[in-house]
Amino acid sequence: MSISTELSVIASGAVSSIGLSAASTCAAIRASLNNFRETHFVDSKGEPVLGAMVPTAVLTGTEDDEVIQGGPDKLAAMFVRAVRECSEAAGGIDPAQTALLLVGPEGSRPGVDEALLRHVFDTCQATAGMAFHAASRITQVGTPGLAVMLKYSRELLAAPQESGVQAVLIAGLDSLLNGNDIRQALQEGRILTSANADGFIPGEACACILVVRSDAALARRRADGREDEPAAAILRLRGIGLAQESATLSSRQPSRGRGLATAIAQALGEAELQAHDVHNRMSDATAESYFFEEASYAWTRLLRQRSPEGYLFTTPMNRVGHIGAAMGPLTLVLALDQVRKQWAAGENILIHLSSNSSPRAALVLTAA
Repeated sequence: MSISTELSVIASGAVSSIGLSAASTCAAIRASLNNFRETHFVDSKGEPVLGAMVPTAVLTGTEDDEVIQGGPDKLAAMFVRAVRECSEAAGGIDPAQTALLLVGPEGSRPGVDEALLRHVFDTCQATAGMAFHAASRITQVGTPGLAVMLKYSRELLAAPQESGVQAVLIAGLDSLLNGNDIRQALQEGRILTSANADGFIPGEACACILVVRSDAALARRRADGREDEPAAAILRLRGIGLAQESATLSSRQPSRGRGLATAIAQALGEAELQAHDVHNRMSDATAESYFFEEASYAWTRLLRQRSPEGYLFTTPMNRVGHIGAAMGPLTLVLALDQVRKQWAAGENILIHLSSNSSPRAALVLTAA
């Protein structure tokens, strides 16, 4: 892909249970820290459910129950904090020339519909005091929605003079700490409890990234005289893969990783790389065995030579809990931190994303 049409990630922001900024969240993940604690939700035995909560008082100055349970106000507060951090890191964002692409939860989630997401979207814009470009969108396919939004970003930024979009802000915000999600997950036996070791810890977070054309990103860095500074590194998006998986979590079929392998192969092919060229691999897998098995099977289908020395495989959900749609953008936040703080194993990064339903996605990026 030509450098004139290629995209790059240049800035990020995040709010999670282990950090109220991208830097603190990534530092905690790197240090293998978590902030899991008992919530006011209980399982079938009456025992408290563990959760990964963002401190409400810091965000909103209130202890209102609706806010604590992941309501729109708390989501908007997390969004504002993350976006402001991202904007400061980028030297400012012009909302009128920036499309906001919101990676939303899957439509199959209880209580999640288009009206709710639109309300959250509008609340976020109003709370942030920003009116983003009319090309802004919401997707409802879970974490693989990140790849969908990056494909759309390519379309918008391919001809910025026509679209009127100079940058794209991709945000994922979600909370599983609410009655609807907890109830369904407990009924399906998916939450970690004393009686179920094969479950996840529900969490909440917001993560966002700023995407521009690579030629613009490199020109900006040259103008700032920071070409050789690791702290000014960017992530060049070199490949996107999208596929469908028939053996979904609810299908009761054994996981073989075929759909995910197809998505990874597409992304690697577009980037003109092989699996053994990947230095850093990242997954959105929850603590459930289904997703770890899927990731392992998919990778086994593609890897034919030894991985590079120091090869790094990261699963952020072990630290932040199951944060739903926020995990997609958070993987890119973490990847950017790995490159800039020089704890990445190398320049080539693979991120693969799954969901409860059929969509699967993969991204290949290279540090520059």
